[in-house]
Amino acid sequence: MHHKLISGDNHIDLTYCPADLWSSQAPAKWKQNAPRVEERNDGQHWFVDDKDRGMWNGVGPGFLPYTKGSFGHVDEMKEAGFEWDSYPGAKPRPTTPELRIADLDRDGLEKEIIYGCLMVNDLIDDAELRVWVNARYNDLAADFARSAVDVTQASGVDGHGGSVSGAGRISLERQGVSSFRLDLHGFRLIDNEQATASATGQATINRAANGQVNWVRVVGRIAVRAP
Repeated sequence: MHHKLISGDNHIDLTYCPADLWSSQAPAKWKQNAPRVEERNDGQHWFVDDKDRGMWNGVGPGFLPYTKGSFGHVDEMKEAGFEWDSYPGAKPRPTTPELRIADLDRDGLEKEIIYGCLMVNDLIDDAELRVWVNARYNDLAADFARSAVDVTQASGVDGHGGSVSGAGRISLERQGVSSFRLDLHGFRLIDNEQATASATGQATINRAANGQVNWVRVVGRIAVRAP
């Protein structure tokens, strides 16, 4: 039996949230105290309740810059490709859909449940502002779940001289529009004791907004051989 592994207790630290998530929407009365980012010599800093809390895209809930040797687990994340770049243009892995999906795949996770924004409630005194800040975070989470990945180039080989490549747009929403094209060149689809089968041609899959596959178009040939 195949068991799907689901992480039931994930979070997004405030440090990884988009720099303008709150400042771009804040009413005038909260412009100063709502979470905002200001650039300093060492990168961008989060200001929450008008206090400098540390780095944007820093290490975890402490908003820290990355320092090798400070935390063994953080060093392991660094070796796996995690980057803590606090300058404009960086892509925090936890809030960049394609990077977060890649991390879930690496950890063997099928799905995850993401809860509220860590630290934000502890840093804001005004209860009304806290409610507003959490609502904007929830908007981010909802949009995050509706995101799509644009695959410019994917490729693979089968170990028998065949290859496959593809490109397209894959929605990360359960019900989302997707379109993906695969180009196969002698790619082995079946390899067992009963038969082998290799395909050459193009396959295109389109999924509609209701989550249903609209159509699958296959052009090419399949060669099947029995042992």
